Amino acid sequence: MSTNNSSGRTETLSTAQLAMLINNAAGFFEAARRASQFVPSGVPGQFVAPLPAAIVCLAFCTELLLKALIEVGGSPAPEWHQLPQLFEKLDDVTKKRIERKLGLSTNETKEMMNDIGSPFVEWRYWHETTGKNIQINFDKLKKLAIALSSDLTERTNIPGITATFAW
Repeated sequence: MSTNNSSGRTETLSTAQLAMLINNAAGFFEAARRASQFVPSGVPGQFVAPLPAAIVCLAFCTELLLKALIEVGGSPAPEWHQLPQLFEKLDDVTKKRIERKLGLSTNETKEMMNDIGSPFVEWRYWHETTGKNIQINFDKLKKLAIALSSDLTERTNIPGITATFAW
């Protein structure tokens, strides 16, 4: 199925493009995993984790996974960054599978998506706000990314996917 979206694109991605999208998502997933680990700070006995980088990478990974699932469902993915709106673009069957993987009801999933919001934009451009206090539940975002990647890998057999999603 081909439909128009905000980008003007009316066709879904080719198999090679979809494989690249999923491989890129896996790369950002791995970057988030590594950035969420504590590393020596340079001061003896002190450790830091570059969490803003982990959040941005995991948020972008989640965005790419949602877009891949939209594409697999037969629609061209929009160029939005808002995770709740992207989730709403999924077909109903996919939404239900994700809800089951998350162990949440439809209302709980909508609440979770709204709580997560648009972290890719919020955290990437935080410096442009006037000291806005932003928060995110990293574990919820991670759980969502894992559920999306699990669903995507279980239901597709796309040649050229070389990446894995393992935390």
